[in-house]
Amino acid sequence: MGEEVPARTSMKMGKEKVQMQSKLTVVPSKAVAPGKLYPLSILDHMMQLHNVRLVYYYREALTMGASTDVVMDLKVSLSRVLSNYPAVCGRLQRRGDGNWEIKCSDAGVRVLEAKVDMTLEKWFEVADRDSELKLCHWESLGPDPYISSLFYVQFTEFEGGGLAIGLSCGHILTDPSCTTLIMKAWGEIHLQAQVLHQPFFHPRGLKSRPNKLQVMTATKYYKSTFKREMATSSDQGDEAYKTIIFKFSDEMVQQCVPRFRVKITSMSP
Repeated sequence: MGEEVPARTSMKMGKEKVQMQSKLTVVPSKAVAPGKLYPLSILDHMMQLHNVRLVYYYREALTMGASTDVVMDLKVSLSRVLSNYPAVCGRLQRRGDGNWEIKCSDAGVRVLEAKVDMTLEKWFEVADRDSELKLCHWESLGPDPYISSLFYVQFTEFEGGGLAIGLSCGHILTDPSCTTLIMKAWGEIHLQAQVLHQPFFHPRGLKSRPNKLQVMTATKYYKSTFKREMATSSDQGDEAYKTIIFKFSDEMVQQCVPRFRVKITSMSP
């Protein structure tokens, strides 16, 4: 995951104080295939001076299995997330035409750990917008963007067991919707559950249109298939369609529920 670098600094914000404990790099659990590039659209370039910053609060951060270190568990699951979405841990580079693209690699993302000397409930009472920005660290791209992380993750522990997870990223790669889906996928992978909604880095409507000849060929194929199915249905008459109704009593349903229930330990927000 990278070598941990001590970075004990304090950021005072009125009554509250965030103490940075460490800064490290988390890399994918599997090597990223070389030569994979991710081109950026015109809209991406228009948003390159902006960034997305999200903070998620958890009153009680539950550990997985026999582990007692929830932050370590989260860093392990984060490395699996990076293996599934290599663009997240890639780096910016210039193409021949001068535009940006993402070179997918296993360079990883920057991860910071911090602590706040108050409970989460007290934080909600005194913290404002500027205070919350201290929970999602962000660094602008430097003169050499190839060594700059596009994503920053910050774990902040509160007194009494509360935890905040901050995620910051450049808007040139993701928008708030995509960033939220990345966090959701991370939570599902952390709980060893199925990822139901994959993050999308480009809306389908913004992608280049396929070749017109391919579109016409596909249209003719489906049109001819539909006509054959309609002709077959007409020959069969009403026998082609049947309605079957299943009726289950409440007692039968209640007996079946325990057999298919899966117990999943989750983090309570």
